[in-house]
Amino acid sequence: MKLSEEGRLATKHFFLGIGWGFAWLAALVLAEAISNGLKWGHL
Repeated sequence: MKLSEEGRLATKHFFLGIGWGFAWLAALVLAEAISNGLKWGHL
């Protein structure tokens, strides 16, 4: 068993998941801000 290699893969996927989570959250917040700006006529 190559435990260190599996650990590196797991760590990489873990941080990729966090990165995708933050990107998805930022996209949702940005879309909400844009829709609110259009609704209130700020944009």
